[in-house]
Amino acid sequence: MKVNEGSGFYVGERSIGHIDPGSYSSGLLFEALARSGGKSMTEVGIVIVSHSKWIAQGLVDLISEVAKDVVLTYVGGTEDAGIGTSFEQVQTIVGS
Repeated sequence: MKVNEGSGFYVGERSIGHIDPGSYSSGLLFEALARSGGKSMTEVGIVIVSHSKWIAQGLVDLISEVAKDVVLTYVGGTEDAGIGTSFEQVQTIVGS
């Protein structure tokens, strides 16, 4: 399907056949929450995903100040430290 909105809009036809990392990571979050069976957040954890590594890291730093019992990690940016989201990086961090 061709992306018509969001950041994928700028790549036009090249978006066909590629999984949107944001949608995929959101789906993983909801699947994990559904499978958690009432476990506490210290047993489940949250992955923050952003187009910017620094924004994702900053959010984790801020959330950690007020929610010390929540397991957090982050992923953001592209493999070459640019702005964007890498499906492979999201998949790796979620699988760890």
